[in-house]
Amino acid sequence: MMNRAQRRILSSNADKTAAKMAAATYDFQSGGLVRVTDRRAIGALQRGFAALLRARGEPQAIAITPEEAEGFPHHRGHVLPGGVTWLAVGLDAGYRATYALQSARDDAGDSKRANETARSLALLRLASLAATGGFPIGETRGTA
Repeated sequence: MMNRAQRRILSSNADKTAAKMAAATYDFQSGGLVRVTDRRAIGALQRGFAALLRARGEPQAIAITPEEAEGFPHHRGHVLPGGVTWLAVGLDAGYRATYALQSARDDAGDSKRANETARSLALLRLASLAATGGFPIGETRGTA
């Protein structure tokens, strides 16, 4: 657990630090790790990581556009037509940044329900990923 001084350091220079974090992020693709290089995905990660840092390390979830979601290697081709995607970001057991994506669609057209479902599931996935340090072997990220 971080002390107050460590949390304060996290929130200072959040945008600059988040940009560095986003530029060094990996995703799973075909059973291996690949760097996230799509500028739209990096932009979404940057916004998420900046929110995480401003919240002094407390997990955060943000809605992202379908185009941003398509920029994540594992999510490419899995964006739900008419759906929504949320990005959850947090710190793992070793205080390294991690993230999870989740898409959802409500066939009845209830966008509020779709958003809450995607947000909740993204945070649930994040909790699972954050419970271990480093890259979880065999773990995948993407739509359910």
